[in-house]
Amino acid sequence: YLNGTRPKGWSRVGSTSEHLLTTTVYSRTAHRADPGRNVKVRLPNKVHAAATVAAYSGAAATERQRLSGDAGGRTHTAPSLTRLSAGSLVVTFWAGRADHTIQWRTAKSIAHRATAAGHGHSAVGSLLTDSGRAVSGTYAGLVPRTKPASDAGIAVSIALSPR
Repeated sequence: YLNGTRPKGWSRVGSTSEHLLTTTVYSRTAHRADPGRNVKVRLPNKVHAAATVAAYSGAAATERQRLSGDAGGRTHTAPSLTRLSAGSLVVTFWAGRADHTIQWRTAKSIAHRATAAGHGHSAVGSLLTDSGRAVSGTYAGLVPRTKPASDAGIAVSIALSPR
């Protein structure tokens, strides 16, 4: 179980755990001096981890978020979001743990933003995507595939409302 400290100036959005894999989501409003600055997260010794930082302009706030976990496999379904305001952008994040490097595959229509690949025993890999366009109403949970199958998976869906 990962028990890191909250980065200074960030708010905790949510956290979930599945089979010794934990994902915690933090958010904050960026400031003019932020580009190029490091984000420090303190973690316990000897932990397998992956971190992804994403910045989106024109977002007023986190409108909705859902986190889910699964017992692993080759597919990991992200939570669906409903009642989204017109102009929302949906950001989806997945993390998986396996004994080998995880490769992620999603539909070509999804905007890939970042991947992280761990190596070795209990490697943690992650994928960050977004809807690539404004959405409203219901956004169905995406289902990427992993190669190889993972031991555990976590998916996060977050809707950002426009300003």
